[in-house]
Amino acid sequence: MRIEVSLTKYYRASNLIFSPGFLSNLILYFYMRLITRLISPPSRRSYVREKLHIHNFSAFCSRSLFRGVLDSVKLNGLKFRTTPFASLNLSTIHEPIETHALTKILRPRLFIDVGAHIGRYSLLMARTSERVICLEPSPEAYQILLINISLNRLKNVVPLNLAAWDADDEVISFHLERSVGGRSSAVRKPENSCDTVKARTITLDTVTKGFGVSSNDLVIKIDAELAETHVLRGAQRTLKELRPILMVEIFRRNLEWCRGFFENLNYEVIGPINNYPYADNYFCIPEEKFDETKVRELVAYLRDAKVPLSSPR
Repeated sequence: MRIEVSLTKYYRASNLIFSPGFLSNLILYFYMRLITRLISPPSRRSYVREKLHIHNFSAFCSRSLFRGVLDSVKLNGLKFRTTPFASLNLSTIHEPIETHALTKILRPRLFIDVGAHIGRYSLLMARTSERVICLEPSPEAYQILLINISLNRLKNVVPLNLAAWDADDEVISFHLERSVGGRSSAVRKPENSCDTVKARTITLDTVTKGFGVSSNDLVIKIDAELAETHVLRGAQRTLKELRPILMVEIFRRNLEWCRGFFENLNYEVIGPINNYPYADNYFCIPEEKFDETKVRELVAYLRDAKVPLSSPR
């Protein structure tokens, strides 16, 4: 992968960071769409745009001239290298409720990040947690994750190039969506997927046992792109014995299954928090922890943020 560090000057609009690489992509995308409009007959425009990968901006970014260029972005004093399109995920307006809840309220001793991508949550949590264990199966995203850990000289972050799953030591295929810097899914194939890679699996039960996790001051974030059911099935011992708090991105087709899964383990599901096209974030909290100070603060904060609560508390 070709890596170049772009200019460190950024353009801000309503706190949203537009990196130079992202702006270059955006300008080039609309320029190419204009050219095809001028030179192509109306009946052929859709076909030409499809072949040139300019039928939508995300597909264009996955194959653009800037795909291998890494931008420099700062978030809350941390330095990140990121692909131009993925820099949007490092803005201050990306998942602000979840970010505040994790970094300012829960602040656990141990944080496990499933689907760490390039390290947004892992690095933010490394400031307050004693140890962060992050799992990222995408080779491209994992390499950028390693760069970001090294760039910030973090010694308490343990990166694993593995896929959290419901079985250990299997090899599964992942579809990469390069336009967002290596986001991947083993279950769904993104519209602009351009690569398929293999990844070895591990269960969260094996992770917690292998690292000797015994503290119940544990928070697990799961962003598995429709594979959250597989991840949860591989974490049943951890949830029963350690009783961690979870933040899970749940795709709507999996919501009923996940609610039943957590209900059987005496967890309460709070959310949705963000309304993405196909999924939402939820906090999943053991029922016995609602008397703890941190959880009371979290529930009060979520209530003030107009997040639906599953039951009045």
